[in-house]
Amino acid sequence: MKNIKRKIITIIFVLTLAMCGCGTGNTDKSADDPTEDNVYRVVFPSNAVSFCNKGVCKLESGIANFWDAETKQSVVLCSKPNCSHTKRQASGESCDAFLGNRVDLLFMNGQNIYYICEMGSGNDGLGSIFDRKMVKADLNGKNRKTIFEFENIQEVGGINNAYCSEDCFAFAYCVSESREKPEDDIVLGKLEKRKAGVYLVNLETEEKKLINEIEEYGAYVYFVYIDDGKVYYVLSYRTEYLDYSDTNVKEGNYDKSIHRYDFCSYDIETGENKTIRSFNGSEITFFSQPSGGYYIFENETECIFYKNGKKVAEYTIDKLAEHDPPYINKYVYNNTLYMTDTEKVWCMDIVTGKIQYLGNGKLDNKYIGTIDAMINGLVYYNIWDPETWKNTSYVIEYKDFIDGNIENSTEVSFKR
Repeated sequence: MKNIKRKIITIIFVLTLAMCGCGTGNTDKSADDPTEDNVYRVVFPSNAVSFCNKGVCKLESGIANFWDAETKQSVVLCSKPNCSHTKRQASGESCDAFLGNRVDLLFMNGQNIYYICEMGSGNDGLGSIFDRKMVKADLNGKNRKTIFEFENIQEVGGINNAYCSEDCFAFAYCVSESREKPEDDIVLGKLEKRKAGVYLVNLETEEKKLINEIEEYGAYVYFVYIDDGKVYYVLSYRTEYLDYSDTNVKEGNYDKSIHRYDFCSYDIETGENKTIRSFNGSEITFFSQPSGGYYIFENETECIFYKNGKKVAEYTIDKLAEHDPPYINKYVYNNTLYMTDTEKVWCMDIVTGKIQYLGNGKLDNKYIGTIDAMINGLVYYNIWDPETWKNTSYVIEYKDFIDGNIENSTEVSFKR
């Protein structure tokens, strides 16, 4: 699972974004005056960052911001005149866009923003680590309403573990600490059995449903995705307890088959939960974030592609060996697998297996890290600086990306 951990660390370095203040300076893009074009559809909420057809939503120091893909500018989601967009202002009030510092997820849908935060979290930035609430608000941060409360859930969302499609929103959570003795639950990596599950929320009817939950050693849910009327996700757990202070365990000298990965689906209309396929840790060593409707599972010899819960392709690693160095990042768009490493970008037609080199993976001598999203003719990706180890987000037209014109990229940055 080292590849998964590295993938998670890499993706965490998402988005910093071009400026257009609200209430001061540019008033053409007022959050109080939404147009028909502001139809937001979230693709990948990743902690407090989400991508949609119109741009990117991100929490910066507790302040909700939106970066417009058309204007290439950012706007703070606040309509107060002369607002300094800080937690506390001279008037004693806070910015309408201040959501608090304990927000797990933030995204837009229709003419509202939604976020999940610790219960009690507000302008004081404090809350309970054990309970969460889901809040709905106008695009300018006003008229906030708690629509759901969730008891005893932690580690909400995570990396690509939440997804919104139309009025359906699904997210994963994990419970790893006990209310009674939280200090006894995790010591030097020693984990007792923990709970992990998936909630489905209907944003229109404001109904919620726990669609699955397990209680196992090392339980976790990876890569929640909604497609074709179903919620897809991967349940990860172990059948035995592992002592991570043990030298053999640290060095990976143990039976990997105790790891389990259940690829599951939930039919939103019928309520049926189904295990599509179960793998053990000897059968797969890596799986990629869902994109373009695809899930990708890999081991040392094969790469398996699933779409809409059905196996659609399988390629030997030998075929990809020349193009698949360690820690390769993968993303699927229009039935094409796009791959990036530290020096180049290439793609493979999943149906035919044809591989094509697209161009250099560097911008100003910095490397493409991961493709975060491909939406509405745009490619969002991050550049890794090998000297500073910092990631910076960029966006580029899809045609320029596949033509290798990486120099035509625009930095995505939030400034107030």
